[in-house]
Amino acid sequence: MLAGEGLFLDSPRSLGQARVMKRRAVSTGELMQRIAALEERVARLEAKRAPPGDGRATAAPQRPGPRCPGCGLPLKKRRGRCAACGRPLEP
Repeated sequence: MLAGEGLFLDSPRSLGQARVMKRRAVSTGELMQRIAALEERVARLEAKRAPPGDGRATAAPQRPGPRCPGCGLPLKKRRGRCAACGRPLEP
């Protein structure tokens, strides 16, 4: 295809090549702040807490109580058996 008939490219940038930006110098104070923020985030993730201002609550703690050894559901006794799975319970 000739330049006069259709597509004419005048610079390599018109092909969609991104301009490379220079990295700016990061001060020691900025690095310390970033490290502190990352340490706080890692501690929060290890504790399984939601980020501040997220609005999601953590799961409610499970209520302790007897569970059926057969199905693992909270135990509801009916005639000496588990009401969910029917497994006989030991006296």
